[in-house]
Amino acid sequence: MPTIILYGYEQDEATRLQQGLQSLLETEIDILSACGMENATVTEIISMRPDKIFFSHPFKVMVFVDFEDEAISKTVYNFPKEVSRPIFCGLTPDNVKWRFGYLLEHLLEEYRLWQKQKKNP
Repeated sequence: MPTIILYGYEQDEATRLQQGLQSLLETEIDILSACGMENATVTEIISMRPDKIFFSHPFKVMVFVDFEDEAISKTVYNFPKEVSRPIFCGLTPDNVKWRFGYLLEHLLEEYRLWQKQKKNP
């Protein structure tokens, strides 16, 4: 089943996101929260399927797990407008082994560089 790992979303927003994506992609989607799981690897989060503890954070992240490329593209280009847009992340053979906190740092650094390039093309 396609799964998304979320960070930075409160429970109600995570639920709206799940419902919006299920409607968009016409399939069931599981959600996992990485909130409080910064010291676990992405693989551990996927296998542990932690309790759904959600809390807000200024930077929101969504990690695609077991998504087809077409579903990822459809999600990115048709992301539900009623939910805060996250930093999107696909899994690689390398980053799936990283601690989630390290993945967050990496994604935020990439985001900052992208923002800087966007301001100064």
